[in-house]
Amino acid sequence: MKKLFVPFFLFCFIVLLIFFNSCSKSSPTNPQPTNTPTPTYTATETPTQYPQTNFYNFETNTESWNAGSPLFSMDDFGISVAHNTNPIYCYNGSAGSLQLNTDFTKSLNLFAIASFSFSTAQNLEYHTITAKFYAPAGIVTTTNPLTVSLYVFLSTKGYSYWGELKPLTTEGWYDLVLVIQESPIGGDYFQHISEIGIVIMKNTSSSVNYVGPVYIDEVAW
Repeated sequence: MKKLFVPFFLFCFIVLLIFFNSCSKSSPTNPQPTNTPTPTYTATETPTQYPQTNFYNFETNTESWNAGSPLFSMDDFGISVAHNTNPIYCYNGSAGSLQLNTDFTKSLNLFAIASFSFSTAQNLEYHTITAKFYAPAGIVTTTNPLTVSLYVFLSTKGYSYWGELKPLTTEGWYDLVLVIQESPIGGDYFQHISEIGIVIMKNTSSSVNYVGPVYIDEVAW
């Protein structure tokens, strides 16, 4: 029993010495925290609109524009296109414009369309389409006016996408604009556009009964 007690006593004594010795030393200073750098977030850039590189000025002919569209013929509605050279109806003194002959006297004639069909579908995503439209005095009114708009036809989806509807309330030139960005329904539909055009629309409550031409000029995209 004596042999066991001595080593244990010595062990306890050594442990106590180490403990008191460590307590007499100053505790090391804790390092000061450093400022964590604020992460930098890179915003995704909104794609810019492409510059316009395609122009239809109708200087010498109709440039393959047609009345109606491949999906909606206007032959039975008395609507047709022609080339105009009267400078009064050519925008900014140009040599020609597209004349769209309309007839809004019949109850079923609620539309008049001039369009251009692409031989192969075009990618018009992030393009801006513009056009000039001339409304003669006989087609304008401030009560239930007709409206005019640019549109594109999405070949893979089977429907059209329209710009702002401009009410025809005064005689003269109108600026038409259709800004195409990402498809509002997703997908790549704006990368497969088969047709661009201008549509004049009459609501059933309108009193306008106009037969005659309107004029289109300087279509660009």
